[in-house]
Amino acid sequence: MRFSANAEAAPDAGGCEQRAPHRFLVSALMGRARSAPPPAAHSSEPPDISRIKRETLALHPYVATGLEERGCPLFAPPEAKRFVDGALFFLPGSDGAGDEDYGEVDEVSCLDATPIEIMTPVRPLEASQARKLQYMRSRSDKVDADFSPCMELKVNIRSDDFFDPKHCLPSGGLKPRRPTPHMTASELLNGLKLSDKSDEYVFEGLINGWGAYSNLVLQSIIIRRRAVGRYKESVLWAAGEGKPLPSALQLARGAHAVFMAPAWTAIGWAPDSPGFVWWYTDMPGEPRLLFGESMQRELDHDDEEFALAIATDVHAFAHRYAKQAETFRDANTWHTGLLIEWSHRQFCTVVEVGFMHGVSGYGGKSNWFADKNDPNPILYQVMPESLKKPYDERLSEVRLTNVRMKDKDEFFEKWLLKYSNLGDMPPELHRFFDPTIFTSGQIRIRDCTPSQIAVFCLNYISRAGEYGLMTANCQTFAADFYGFLTGTQGVAPFSKFLRAGYQQRTMSFLYRPTYTEKPLA
Repeated sequence: MRFSANAEAAPDAGGCEQRAPHRFLVSALMGRARSAPPPAAHSSEPPDISRIKRETLALHPYVATGLEERGCPLFAPPEAKRFVDGALFFLPGSDGAGDEDYGEVDEVSCLDATPIEIMTPVRPLEASQARKLQYMRSRSDKVDADFSPCMELKVNIRSDDFFDPKHCLPSGGLKPRRPTPHMTASELLNGLKLSDKSDEYVFEGLINGWGAYSNLVLQSIIIRRRAVGRYKESVLWAAGEGKPLPSALQLARGAHAVFMAPAWTAIGWAPDSPGFVWWYTDMPGEPRLLFGESMQRELDHDDEEFALAIATDVHAFAHRYAKQAETFRDANTWHTGLLIEWSHRQFCTVVEVGFMHGVSGYGGKSNWFADKNDPNPILYQVMPESLKKPYDERLSEVRLTNVRMKDKDEFFEKWLLKYSNLGDMPPELHRFFDPTIFTSGQIRIRDCTPSQIAVFCLNYISRAGEYGLMTANCQTFAADFYGFLTGTQGVAPFSKFLRAGYQQRTMSFLYRPTYTEKPLA
Protein backbone atom coordinates (compact mmCIF):
# COMPACT_ATOMS: atom_id res chain seq x y z
CA MET A 1 0.00 0.00 0.00
CA ARG A 2 1.22 3.47 -0.87
CA PHE A 3 0.55 6.14 1.74
CA SER A 4 -0.58 8.44 -1.06
CA ALA A 5 -2.42 5.80 -3.06
CA ASN A 6 -5.46 8.02 -3.62
CA ALA A 7 -4.05 10.14 -6.40
CA GLU A 8 -7.13 12.31 -6.77
CA ALA A 9 -7.40 13.12 -3.09
CA ALA A 10 -3.66 13.45 -2.62
CA PRO A 11 -2.05 15.36 -5.50
CA ASP A 12 1.68 14.81 -5.77
CA ALA A 13 3.38 17.86 -4.43
CA GLY A 14 6.65 18.56 -2.79
CA GLY A 15 7.70 19.91 0.52
CA CYS A 16 6.31 19.82 3.99
CA GLU A 17 5.90 22.49 6.65
CA GLN A 18 7.13 25.94 5.71
CA ARG A 19 10.57 26.43 7.19
CA ALA A 20 11.68 29.62 8.87
CA PRO A 21 15.33 30.71 8.95
CA HIS A 22 17.24 29.35 11.92
CA ARG A 23 18.88 31.96 14.08
CA PHE A 24 19.60 31.02 17.61
CA LEU A 25 21.23 27.71 18.55
CA VAL A 26 24.88 27.28 17.76
CA SER A 27 27.51 24.56 17.93
CA ALA A 28 25.14 21.69 17.02
CA LEU A 29 25.48 19.20 14.20
CA MET A 30 22.80 16.54 14.29
CA GLY A 31 23.00 13.30 12.34
CA ARG A 32 22.06 9.63 12.46
CA ALA A 33 24.66 7.03 11.61
CA ARG A 34 23.63 3.72 10.12
CA SER A 35 27.07 2.17 10.38
CA ALA A 36 30.09 2.60 12.56
CA PRO A 37 32.62 5.05 11.10
CA PRO A 38 35.83 3.68 9.62
CA PRO A 39 38.90 4.05 11.79
CA ALA A 40 41.09 6.98 10.93
CA ALA A 41 44.83 7.36 10.86
CA HIS A 42 45.91 8.76 14.18
CA SER A 43 48.34 8.05 16.97
CA SER A 44 48.84 4.43 17.92
CA GLU A 45 48.30 5.38 21.55
CA PRO A 46 44.82 4.51 22.78
CA PRO A 47 42.54 7.57 23.02
CA ASP A 48 41.83 9.00 26.45
CA ILE A 49 38.11 8.29 26.42
CA SER A 50 37.35 10.04 29.70
CA ARG A 51 39.07 13.20 28.50
CA ILE A 52 37.23 13.10 25.18
CA LYS A 53 33.90 12.71 26.94
CA ARG A 54 34.67 15.50 29.39
CA GLU A 55 35.85 17.96 26.77
CA THR A 56 33.02 17.19 24.39
CA LEU A 57 30.47 17.71 27.13
CA ALA A 58 32.00 21.10 27.75
CA LEU A 59 31.90 22.07 24.11
CA HIS A 60 28.71 20.83 22.53
CA PRO A 61 25.01 20.40 23.26
CA TYR A 62 22.85 17.34 22.56
CA VAL A 63 25.50 14.92 23.79
CA ALA A 64 25.71 12.36 26.56
CA THR A 65 25.43 13.90 29.99
CA GLY A 66 25.57 10.76 32.08
CA LEU A 67 29.12 10.90 33.38
CA GLU A 68 29.39 9.99 37.02
CA GLU A 69 31.61 12.93 37.83
CA ARG A 70 28.83 15.27 36.67
CA GLY A 71 26.21 13.64 38.83
CA CYS A 72 23.63 13.92 36.04
CA PRO A 73 21.33 10.90 35.51
CA LEU A 74 20.36 11.68 31.93
CA PHE A 75 22.13 11.36 28.63
CA ALA A 76 21.13 12.29 25.11
CA PRO A 77 19.88 10.17 22.21
CA PRO A 78 22.54 8.12 20.42
CA GLU A 79 22.03 9.75 17.05
CA ALA A 80 24.05 12.83 17.95
CA LYS A 81 27.53 13.22 16.54
CA ARG A 82 29.96 15.93 17.47
CA PHE A 83 33.30 17.57 17.00
CA VAL A 84 36.01 17.36 19.61
CA ASP A 85 39.52 18.72 19.15
CA GLY A 86 38.80 18.94 15.43
CA ALA A 87 37.72 15.29 15.15
CA LEU A 88 34.26 13.91 14.54
CA PHE A 89 33.14 11.07 16.77
CA PHE A 90 30.01 9.06 17.43
CA LEU A 91 28.60 8.62 20.90
CA PRO A 92 28.60 5.18 22.49
CA GLY A 93 25.47 3.54 23.76
CA SER A 94 23.37 3.36 20.60
CA ASP A 95 21.19 0.29 20.66
CA GLY A 96 20.47 0.41 16.94
CA ALA A 97 16.77 0.20 17.74
CA GLY A 98 14.67 1.35 14.84
CA ASP A 99 17.42 1.12 12.24
CA GLU A 100 16.04 -2.09 10.76
CA ASP A 101 12.27 -2.35 10.44
CA TYR A 102 10.57 -5.67 9.76
CA GLY A 103 13.09 -6.52 7.06
CA GLU A 104 11.32 -4.08 4.74
CA VAL A 105 14.67 -2.86 3.44
CA ASP A 106 17.87 -4.71 2.65
CA GLU A 107 20.09 -5.57 5.56
CA VAL A 108 21.75 -2.46 6.93
CA SER A 109 24.39 -2.44 9.61
CA CYS A 110 23.56 -0.40 12.68
CA LEU A 111 25.55 1.82 15.00
CA ASP A 112 26.26 -0.66 17.77
CA ALA A 113 27.16 -0.01 21.37
CA THR A 114 30.85 0.40 20.61
CA PRO A 115 33.48 2.59 22.26
CA ILE A 116 34.05 6.05 20.89
CA GLU A 117 35.91 5.88 17.60
CA ILE A 118 38.01 8.83 16.52
CA MET A 119 37.72 9.76 12.86
CA THR A 120 39.88 11.84 10.58
CA PRO A 121 39.93 15.45 11.79
CA VAL A 122 37.39 17.58 9.93
CA ARG A 123 38.38 21.08 11.02
CA PRO A 124 40.63 22.58 13.68
CA LEU A 125 39.22 23.85 16.93
CA GLU A 126 38.27 27.51 16.61
CA ALA A 127 39.95 30.01 18.90
CA SER A 128 36.71 30.79 20.73
CA GLN A 129 36.08 27.08 21.30
CA ALA A 130 39.63 26.58 22.53
CA ARG A 131 39.19 29.37 25.06
CA LYS A 132 35.92 27.85 26.21
CA LEU A 133 37.53 24.43 26.52
CA GLN A 134 40.35 25.88 28.60
CA TYR A 135 37.83 27.62 30.84
CA MET A 136 35.72 24.47 31.27
CA ARG A 137 38.83 22.46 32.13
CA SER A 138 39.76 25.00 34.81
CA ARG A 139 36.35 24.76 36.47
CA SER A 140 35.60 21.07 35.93
CA ASP A 141 35.72 20.34 39.66
CA LYS A 142 33.64 23.39 40.65
CA VAL A 143 30.64 23.35 38.35
CA ASP A 144 27.08 22.77 39.41
CA ALA A 145 25.64 19.63 37.81
CA ASP A 146 22.70 21.68 36.55
CA PHE A 147 24.98 23.80 34.38
CA SER A 148 27.57 21.34 33.12
CA PRO A 149 27.67 20.53 30.33
CA CYS A 150 25.69 23.38 28.84
CA MET A 151 23.85 24.58 25.77
CA GLU A 152 24.78 27.87 24.21
CA LEU A 153 22.48 30.83 23.66
CA LYS A 154 23.53 33.89 21.70
CA VAL A 155 21.97 37.21 22.72
CA ASN A 156 22.50 40.41 20.73
CA ILE A 157 23.39 43.45 22.83
CA ARG A 158 21.90 46.80 21.78
CA SER A 159 23.06 50.23 22.88
CA ASP A 160 20.77 51.96 25.37
CA ASP A 161 19.68 54.53 22.75
CA PHE A 162 19.18 51.95 19.99
CA PHE A 163 16.08 52.39 17.83
CA ASP A 164 15.16 50.49 14.70
CA PRO A 165 11.49 49.99 13.75
CA LYS A 166 12.35 46.42 12.73
CA HIS A 167 13.57 45.54 16.23
CA CYS A 168 11.84 48.12 18.45
CA LEU A 169 8.32 48.90 19.56
CA PRO A 170 6.78 52.30 18.75
CA SER A 171 7.39 53.23 22.39
CA GLY A 172 11.12 52.72 21.84
CA GLY A 173 11.61 49.50 23.81
CA LEU A 174 13.01 46.36 22.25
CA LYS A 175 10.51 43.94 20.75
CA PRO A 176 10.05 40.90 22.99
CA ARG A 177 10.62 37.25 22.07
CA ARG A 178 12.76 37.71 18.98
CA PRO A 179 14.18 34.64 17.13
CA THR A 180 17.63 35.81 18.16
CA PRO A 181 17.06 37.33 21.62
CA HIS A 182 18.34 40.83 22.29
CA MET A 183 18.69 43.20 25.23
CA THR A 184 20.19 46.58 25.97
CA ALA A 185 23.65 46.91 27.45
CA SER A 186 22.30 48.35 30.70
CA GLU A 187 19.72 45.58 30.98
CA LEU A 188 22.47 43.00 30.65
CA LEU A 189 24.82 44.58 33.16
CA ASN A 190 22.11 45.37 35.71
CA GLY A 191 20.64 41.87 35.49
CA LEU A 192 23.88 39.95 36.08
CA LYS A 193 24.52 38.74 39.62
CA LEU A 194 27.61 36.99 40.93
CA SER A 195 26.75 33.42 41.92
CA ASP A 196 27.18 32.40 45.55
CA LYS A 197 28.44 28.95 44.51
CA SER A 198 31.21 30.06 42.15
CA ASP A 199 32.74 33.00 40.38
CA GLU A 200 30.07 32.90 37.64
CA TYR A 201 27.72 35.68 36.62
CA VAL A 202 24.06 34.62 36.36
CA PHE A 203 21.31 36.57 34.60
CA GLU A 204 18.37 36.02 36.93
CA GLY A 205 15.58 37.62 34.91
CA LEU A 206 13.95 36.61 31.62
CA ILE A 207 16.02 37.18 28.52
CA ASN A 208 13.96 39.09 25.93
CA GLY A 209 10.72 37.80 27.43
CA TRP A 210 11.38 34.12 26.69
CA GLY A 211 10.05 32.09 29.61
CA ALA A 212 12.66 29.36 29.21
CA TYR A 213 15.61 31.77 29.33
CA SER A 214 16.16 32.72 32.95
CA ASN A 215 18.94 32.07 35.46
CA LEU A 216 21.47 31.47 32.69
CA VAL A 217 25.22 31.66 33.20
CA LEU A 218 27.17 34.25 31.22
CA GLN A 219 30.04 32.62 29.37
CA SER A 220 31.46 35.40 27.22
CA ILE A 221 30.87 38.75 25.55
CA ILE A 222 31.98 39.08 21.94
CA ILE A 223 32.45 42.35 20.06
CA ARG A 224 32.31 42.73 16.31
CA ARG A 225 34.31 45.38 14.49
CA ARG A 226 34.87 46.18 10.85
CA ALA A 227 38.45 45.57 9.77
CA VAL A 228 39.74 46.06 6.21
CA GLY A 229 36.38 45.59 4.53
CA ARG A 230 35.22 42.71 6.71
CA TYR A 231 33.96 42.09 10.20
CA LYS A 232 36.17 40.61 12.88
CA GLU A 233 35.03 39.18 16.17
CA SER A 234 37.06 39.26 19.35
CA VAL A 235 36.40 38.28 22.96
CA LEU A 236 35.81 41.33 25.14
CA TRP A 237 35.09 39.36 28.30
CA ALA A 238 35.17 35.65 29.19
CA ALA A 239 34.19 33.80 32.33
CA GLY A 240 37.04 32.51 34.42
CA GLU A 241 39.55 35.19 33.44
CA GLY A 242 38.99 37.28 36.56
CA LYS A 243 38.21 40.47 34.63
CA PRO A 244 35.48 42.91 35.71
CA LEU A 245 32.43 43.19 33.49
CA PRO A 246 32.75 45.77 30.68
CA SER A 247 30.89 49.06 30.82
CA ALA A 248 27.76 49.87 28.81
CA LEU A 249 29.86 52.20 26.67
CA GLN A 250 32.11 49.33 25.61
CA LEU A 251 29.04 47.38 24.49
CA ALA A 252 27.60 50.24 22.46
CA ARG A 253 27.96 48.63 19.03
CA GLY A 254 28.25 45.18 17.51
CA ALA A 255 28.36 43.01 20.64
CA HIS A 256 26.65 39.81 21.67
CA ALA A 257 26.63 37.74 24.85
CA VAL A 258 26.88 33.96 25.04
CA PHE A 259 24.98 32.27 27.86
CA MET A 260 25.01 28.67 29.05
CA ALA A 261 21.78 26.79 29.75
CA PRO A 262 21.38 23.69 31.97
CA ALA A 263 22.45 20.34 30.57
CA TRP A 264 18.98 18.81 30.67
CA THR A 265 17.71 21.30 28.09
CA ALA A 266 19.47 19.17 25.48
CA ILE A 267 16.94 16.37 25.86
CA GLY A 268 13.76 17.90 27.21
CA TRP A 269 11.85 20.76 28.75
CA ALA A 270 12.32 19.71 32.38
CA PRO A 271 15.09 17.84 34.21
CA ASP A 272 12.65 15.19 35.45
CA SER A 273 10.66 14.82 32.22
CA PRO A 274 12.90 14.50 29.14
CA GLY A 275 11.52 14.02 25.65
CA PHE A 276 10.35 16.56 23.07
CA VAL A 277 6.68 15.59 22.90
CA TRP A 278 3.73 17.61 24.22
CA TRP A 279 0.02 16.86 24.50
CA TYR A 280 -2.74 19.44 24.99
CA THR A 281 -6.01 18.32 26.49
CA ASP A 282 -9.00 19.91 28.20
CA MET A 283 -10.80 16.62 28.69
CA PRO A 284 -11.20 15.71 31.45
CA GLY A 285 -10.86 18.71 33.71
CA GLU A 286 -9.21 22.05 33.06
CA PRO A 287 -7.02 22.77 30.02
CA ARG A 288 -3.48 21.48 30.52
CA LEU A 289 -0.38 20.72 28.54
CA LEU A 290 1.54 17.54 29.35
CA PHE A 291 5.06 16.95 28.09
CA GLY A 292 7.96 14.55 28.25
CA GLU A 293 8.24 11.24 30.05
CA SER A 294 5.88 12.35 32.82
CA MET A 295 2.98 12.21 30.33
CA GLN A 296 2.67 8.46 30.75
CA ARG A 297 2.12 8.74 34.49
CA GLU A 298 -0.31 11.64 34.22
CA LEU A 299 -2.38 10.06 31.45
CA ASP A 300 -2.62 6.80 33.38
CA HIS A 301 -4.04 8.73 36.37
CA ASP A 302 -6.85 10.36 34.38
CA ASP A 303 -10.44 9.30 34.89
CA GLU A 304 -10.80 5.64 33.99
CA GLU A 305 -13.00 6.42 31.00
CA PHE A 306 -10.14 8.32 29.39
CA ALA A 307 -7.10 6.55 30.85
CA LEU A 308 -8.33 3.17 29.59
CA ALA A 309 -9.75 4.42 26.29
CA ILE A 310 -8.65 2.41 23.26
CA ALA A 311 -7.43 3.98 20.02
CA THR A 312 -9.64 2.45 17.33
CA ASP A 313 -8.95 4.16 13.99
CA VAL A 314 -6.35 6.44 12.45
CA HIS A 315 -6.75 8.79 9.49
CA ALA A 316 -4.07 10.64 7.52
CA PHE A 317 -4.84 14.18 6.38
CA ALA A 318 -2.99 16.74 4.31
CA HIS A 319 -3.36 20.44 3.52
CA ARG A 320 -1.44 23.44 2.31
CA TYR A 321 -1.15 26.52 4.50
CA ALA A 322 -3.47 29.37 3.58
CA LYS A 323 -1.63 32.34 2.07
CA GLN A 324 -3.01 35.60 0.69
CA ALA A 325 -0.64 35.40 -2.27
CA GLU A 326 0.46 31.81 -2.80
CA THR A 327 3.94 31.40 -4.28
CA PHE A 328 5.15 28.41 -6.25
CA ARG A 329 6.76 27.04 -3.11
CA ASP A 330 3.59 27.57 -1.08
CA ALA A 331 1.58 25.73 -3.73
CA ASN A 332 3.92 22.75 -3.37
CA THR A 333 4.23 22.74 0.43
CA TRP A 334 1.98 20.19 2.11
CA HIS A 335 1.58 19.48 5.80
CA THR A 336 0.40 16.04 6.87
CA GLY A 337 -0.76 14.67 10.19
CA LEU A 338 -2.82 11.90 11.75
CA LEU A 339 -6.21 11.91 13.47
CA ILE A 340 -6.77 9.19 16.10
CA GLU A 341 -10.27 8.13 17.09
CA TRP A 342 -10.96 6.74 20.60
CA SER A 343 -13.39 4.18 21.95
CA HIS A 344 -15.18 6.75 24.17
CA ARG A 345 -16.16 8.80 21.07
CA GLN A 346 -15.94 12.10 22.95
CA PHE A 347 -12.97 13.62 21.12
CA CYS A 348 -10.19 12.81 18.70
CA THR A 349 -6.45 13.52 18.86
CA VAL A 350 -4.39 15.23 16.17
CA VAL A 351 -0.80 13.93 16.03
CA GLU A 352 1.82 15.79 14.00
CA VAL A 353 5.50 16.68 13.83
CA GLY A 354 6.88 20.17 13.34
CA PHE A 355 10.16 21.91 13.87
CA MET A 356 11.16 22.49 17.47
CA HIS A 357 9.21 25.24 19.27
CA GLY A 358 7.32 26.05 16.08
CA VAL A 359 4.18 26.72 18.16
CA SER A 360 5.61 28.06 21.41
CA GLY A 361 7.99 30.30 19.46
CA TYR A 362 5.02 31.95 17.74
CA GLY A 363 2.98 32.82 20.80
CA GLY A 364 1.14 29.50 21.06
CA LYS A 365 -0.70 29.94 17.77
CA SER A 366 -1.98 26.57 16.55
CA ASN A 367 -4.40 25.79 13.73
CA TRP A 368 -6.32 23.39 15.99
CA PHE A 369 -7.57 26.13 18.33
CA ALA A 370 -10.46 28.51 17.66
CA ASP A 371 -8.64 31.31 19.51
CA LYS A 372 -5.49 31.03 17.40
CA ASN A 373 -5.49 34.73 16.51
CA ASP A 374 -6.16 36.00 20.03
CA PRO A 375 -3.31 37.95 21.69
CA ASN A 376 -2.96 35.27 24.38
CA PRO A 377 -4.44 31.96 23.19
CA ILE A 378 -5.36 29.28 25.72
CA LEU A 379 -2.54 27.02 24.52
CA TYR A 380 0.04 29.66 25.41
CA GLN A 381 -1.62 30.30 28.78
CA VAL A 382 -1.29 26.68 29.91
CA MET A 383 2.11 26.13 28.33
CA PRO A 384 4.93 25.76 30.89
CA GLU A 385 7.54 28.51 30.72
CA SER A 386 10.27 26.01 29.86
CA LEU A 387 8.63 25.40 26.46
CA LYS A 388 8.64 29.05 25.47
CA LYS A 389 11.73 29.38 23.28
CA PRO A 390 12.56 30.57 19.75
CA TYR A 391 11.98 27.98 17.04
CA ASP A 392 14.78 25.69 15.89
CA GLU A 393 14.20 24.52 12.34
CA ARG A 394 16.80 21.74 12.52
CA LEU A 395 15.08 19.69 15.21
CA SER A 396 11.62 18.14 15.59
CA GLU A 397 8.96 17.91 18.26
CA VAL A 398 5.80 15.79 18.33
CA ARG A 399 2.56 17.63 19.09
CA LEU A 400 -0.68 15.97 20.18
CA THR A 401 -3.88 17.99 20.47
CA ASN A 402 -7.28 16.76 21.59
CA VAL A 403 -10.02 18.23 19.40
CA ARG A 404 -13.73 18.15 20.25
CA MET A 405 -14.77 16.05 17.28
CA LYS A 406 -15.79 12.42 17.67
CA ASP A 407 -14.68 11.06 14.28
CA LYS A 408 -13.02 11.90 10.97
CA ASP A 409 -16.22 13.10 9.26
CA GLU A 410 -16.91 15.63 11.99
CA PHE A 411 -13.24 16.68 12.00
CA PHE A 412 -13.23 17.24 8.25
CA GLU A 413 -16.55 19.07 8.03
CA LYS A 414 -16.40 21.14 11.22
CA TRP A 415 -12.71 22.02 11.11
CA LEU A 416 -10.65 21.31 7.99
CA LEU A 417 -13.43 22.29 5.60
CA LYS A 418 -14.71 25.14 7.75
CA TYR A 419 -11.34 26.94 7.91
CA SER A 420 -10.34 26.29 4.29
CA ASN A 421 -10.81 27.76 0.85
CA LEU A 422 -13.47 25.07 0.32
CA GLY A 423 -15.66 26.41 3.14
CA ASP A 424 -17.82 29.50 3.63
CA MET A 425 -15.50 31.62 5.77
CA PRO A 426 -13.98 34.82 4.35
CA PRO A 427 -10.43 34.49 2.95
CA GLU A 428 -8.83 36.32 5.87
CA LEU A 429 -9.96 33.51 8.20
CA HIS A 430 -8.69 30.65 6.07
CA ARG A 431 -6.09 28.36 7.65
CA PHE A 432 -5.95 25.53 5.11
CA PHE A 433 -5.92 25.17 1.34
CA ASP A 434 -7.37 22.04 -0.29
CA PRO A 435 -7.52 19.83 2.83
CA THR A 436 -8.06 16.12 2.36
CA ILE A 437 -8.22 12.95 4.43
CA PHE A 438 -6.46 10.65 2.03
CA THR A 439 -6.26 7.31 3.80
CA SER A 440 -7.72 5.57 6.87
CA GLY A 441 -7.14 2.33 8.74
CA GLN A 442 -7.95 0.40 11.89
CA ILE A 443 -5.37 0.50 14.66
CA ARG A 444 -3.99 -2.99 15.15
CA ILE A 445 -1.92 -2.34 18.28
CA ARG A 446 -3.75 -4.35 20.94
CA ASP A 447 -5.46 -2.22 23.63
CA CYS A 448 -3.64 0.95 22.60
CA THR A 449 -4.28 3.55 25.32
CA PRO A 450 -3.38 7.27 25.44
CA SER A 451 -0.30 6.63 27.58
CA GLN A 452 0.92 4.09 25.01
CA ILE A 453 0.50 6.63 22.20
CA ALA A 454 2.58 9.09 24.24
CA VAL A 455 5.29 6.50 24.85
CA PHE A 456 5.46 5.57 21.16
CA CYS A 457 5.98 9.22 20.26
CA LEU A 458 8.66 9.68 22.94
CA ASN A 459 10.51 6.62 21.70
CA TYR A 460 10.36 7.80 18.10
CA ILE A 461 11.44 11.40 18.58
CA SER A 462 14.49 10.32 20.59
CA ARG A 463 15.75 8.48 17.50
CA ALA A 464 14.38 10.72 14.74
CA GLY A 465 14.78 14.11 16.34
CA GLU A 466 16.27 15.95 13.39
CA TYR A 467 14.09 17.95 10.98
CA GLY A 468 14.88 18.05 7.27
CA LEU A 469 12.81 19.56 4.50
CA MET A 470 13.40 16.58 2.22
CA THR A 471 14.44 13.90 4.69
CA ALA A 472 12.66 13.93 8.08
CA ASN A 473 9.53 15.98 8.59
CA CYS A 474 5.78 15.86 9.13
CA GLN A 475 5.23 13.63 6.09
CA THR A 476 7.80 11.00 7.02
CA PHE A 477 6.51 10.90 10.61
CA ALA A 478 2.90 10.52 9.46
CA ALA A 479 3.91 7.67 7.14
CA ASP A 480 5.94 5.98 9.88
CA PHE A 481 3.26 6.26 12.57
CA TYR A 482 0.41 5.27 10.26
CA GLY A 483 2.32 2.19 9.15
CA PHE A 484 3.16 1.31 12.75
CA LEU A 485 -0.37 1.72 14.13
CA THR A 486 -2.06 -0.14 11.28
CA GLY A 487 0.65 -2.77 10.74
CA THR A 488 1.03 -1.69 7.11
CA GLN A 489 4.26 -2.20 5.18
CA GLY A 490 5.25 -0.20 2.13
CA VAL A 491 3.74 3.05 3.39
CA ALA A 492 5.23 6.11 1.68
CA PRO A 493 5.10 9.89 2.33
CA PHE A 494 2.37 12.02 0.79
CA SER A 495 4.71 13.77 -1.65
CA LYS A 496 6.44 11.92 -4.45
CA PHE A 497 9.52 14.08 -3.93
CA LEU A 498 10.10 12.48 -0.53
CA ARG A 499 9.51 8.88 -1.55
CA ALA A 500 12.80 8.20 -3.31
CA GLY A 501 14.91 8.59 -0.17
CA TYR A 502 12.32 7.42 2.34
CA GLN A 503 12.76 4.30 4.44
CA GLN A 504 9.93 3.24 6.70
CA ARG A 505 11.01 3.18 10.35
CA THR A 506 8.40 1.64 12.59
CA MET A 507 10.64 -0.12 15.09
CA SER A 508 11.70 3.31 16.39
CA PHE A 509 8.32 3.56 18.14
CA LEU A 510 8.93 0.45 20.24
CA TYR A 511 12.12 0.93 22.22
CA ARG A 512 12.62 3.37 25.05
CA PRO A 513 15.15 6.20 24.63
CA THR A 514 18.68 5.66 25.89
CA TYR A 515 18.34 8.63 28.25
CA THR A 516 16.06 6.45 30.42
CA GLU A 517 18.91 4.02 31.06
CA LYS A 518 21.60 4.22 33.71
CA PRO A 519 24.45 6.71 33.19
CA LEU A 520 27.57 5.62 31.37
CA ALA A 521 30.16 4.01 33.63
